[in-house]
Amino acid sequence: MSTKRNNKGSLAEFGPALLIFIVFVFVPLLDFGTLPIRYGIAYNGLNQFIHRVAMAEKMSDAEQMLRNERSLIKFLMTCGVEVTQARLDLRIVNKFNQEKQVVIPEPSPVPKEWQPDAPNGPFLYYLVLTTDMKISPLFLMSVPWEGIPGLTSPCAVTIATSAPWENLGRDPNAQISPGADYPYYMNE
Repeated sequence: MSTKRNNKGSLAEFGPALLIFIVFVFVPLLDFGTLPIRYGIAYNGLNQFIHRVAMAEKMSDAEQMLRNERSLIKFLMTCGVEVTQARLDLRIVNKFNQEKQVVIPEPSPVPKEWQPDAPNGPFLYYLVLTTDMKISPLFLMSVPWEGIPGLTSPCAVTIATSAPWENLGRDPNAQISPGADYPYYMNE
């Protein structure tokens, strides 16, 4: 008994089957597999950046660091992540009652009742960086129907990272009227 196939053409059957496997299974899995990797790179880069920004002396310095940051954005672009918008907020949480909190968009000043010397304190201060971005797949496929995020078009993602605001002191160099308290660094 012979196990040899009499009909030729196994390569002719294998080639299209391999092509279908690569185009419809392997490449989409590779595309979807790169999205979490690129997300992780973006999250770690933004997390390191917000920790550097939170150590700024004044809140205006933190805003300026965000506006002038180009190396992180260039790095993320080379990794396939496009930053569309970034915003800084100051989240203030009551230390004893976690439900009692306020989010102050920058460059708004911190109200008196939420400052470090307020009678209803103490508070924890967090600098929050909210970033809208588009994460591109490894291979952009073109299809005639509606785009599939992560396969035929970039995937829109919002990442929010936070770090404790370090400087709770007052600015002794600020110009104030006699008898008034020096303003906090977070209000500059």
